[in-house]
Amino acid sequence: MNYIPKSIYFVTNNMPRKHGGRTKSMLQRAKLLTSTFSNHIYILTTRYNNDYWIIWEDFYKRDLIDDKKVFYINLYHDLMLNRYYRGDNNVIEKLIDLDVFNDNYFNAVLDIVQRAFNKNQKSIPEKLIAEGYSVNFEYRTSLLNSKEQRLYSIKVIDNINLSKNIEFFVDRNNNVLRICHYNKSGSIISERFVDRDGVEYLNKRYKYESGKRKLIDMRYQNGSYSRKGVIIFKSYRQLYAFWFENVMSHHSFVVCDVRNYDYALTDTRAKSKDMYFTCLFHSNHKSSKAYNYIIENHEYVDKIITLTNEQYEDLLPKLPSSKMSVIPHSTHIPKLSNDTKRQNFVVISRLAKSKQIDHVIKAFSEVVKNYPNFILDIYGEGDQEEFLKQVASDLKLHNNVIFHGSTNSPLEIFQKAKCSIVTSDFEGFTLTIQESLANGCPVVSYRLKYGPLDMIQNGTNGYLVEKDDIEGLAARLNLIASDDVIFDEDIIQESMKNFTHDKFIDNWSNLFKESVSF
Repeated sequence: MNYIPKSIYFVTNNMPRKHGGRTKSMLQRAKLLTSTFSNHIYILTTRYNNDYWIIWEDFYKRDLIDDKKVFYINLYHDLMLNRYYRGDNNVIEKLIDLDVFNDNYFNAVLDIVQRAFNKNQKSIPEKLIAEGYSVNFEYRTSLLNSKEQRLYSIKVIDNINLSKNIEFFVDRNNNVLRICHYNKSGSIISERFVDRDGVEYLNKRYKYESGKRKLIDMRYQNGSYSRKGVIIFKSYRQLYAFWFENVMSHHSFVVCDVRNYDYALTDTRAKSKDMYFTCLFHSNHKSSKAYNYIIENHEYVDKIITLTNEQYEDLLPKLPSSKMSVIPHSTHIPKLSNDTKRQNFVVISRLAKSKQIDHVIKAFSEVVKNYPNFILDIYGEGDQEEFLKQVASDLKLHNNVIFHGSTNSPLEIFQKAKCSIVTSDFEGFTLTIQESLANGCPVVSYRLKYGPLDMIQNGTNGYLVEKDDIEGLAARLNLIASDDVIFDEDIIQESMKNFTHDKFIDNWSNLFKESVSF
């Protein structure tokens, strides 16, 4: 396979441990491609997070990625010079040693805090008062152990001169890596990023206009890619373009999963003739103005990848066909148990406003009138949870709608459900539909952009209902609950034959071949 590019990069903003479809599909893409090809894949993230290494180690342990072929690089960790853990984890000694304390500004209060630390770190109260200062210790629950609390930050407030508030953020080994300064109103005016020797490598400064924070500049020095003197960036676009140019090797294949980075990557692409730049559209391109830039400036991108044929067709008036490829997500099609009993409806989704899960609950209330023992199981977390519980309560569905929180076993849940339901306002592909059908579970979905039309065959593996038609949704759910219509599990799974992992790998192989001959 000599046509495979030298290095492959996936560009995204964040890698949350509890993630949605975009991150899930990116991790699966990395695992599938590295299981077939010999290349390394580098996942680049730009959001600052002290817990990334905990998350990444957890991904390895859960076998979500190949630890020999898939690597994680975060902008802040990569920009700094000293990337190693050092010292005896005495956070206060590290604070005193930082250059920021040359004027002895906080020495008195830090002496008191240090004595408390030396005595027993766990006994430190959340707030100390000393020498005119308030010292607040913020502890947060460990990502991997809900019973474990770890120090997250220390905030020192000068109760006399309120303009000298400062907060230190620490990693799991109590290394100080980020320092924030606040004004009298508590708004951040600067962020200083330091390495584990306390040397500053990046300083962001902010101002406020009409109550809104605006970036003044970012000053970079003493880092992995710094030259003599200070490099000043006036925008994140400049910073990201600088980093991409330095961190990416020659003959690179880049997949941008988040539209915020299209600007910087087009700048990088303009300088690199051997970089093949692709943009993967995870969502409806009309759902955000962020898609407009790359559509209107498609001459700077080598390929735009859509997940569905429907979106491809919608983009044809705006983009030449030579600039686009359709590569849907893929799924494993398991062997089903013969004793599967399907007695409930299921929703697996983020509990977000755009998912419109209140539509499901309202439609389901009509089913319960005819079938009072039916259950709607809802799996997921989000800011709409309390609202949705109130909707169920108002409809007197306390015993029929069950909220389970997040799940790590969606496939098992689909295999036991009578059908799954999707009522989103918009989607990019709808992974839950694919996973449901792969597990022999029919889907009732709104006819939305994009995904359902590419996967649901009306009456064969589920039903399509016009968007926001709650009455129509209730009618289909009642029909399925009645058992007047029976879906064949084998036929449902057969409908996923074009979404197998083998097809997925073939599609990416063709794109790799095109990139090398480009």
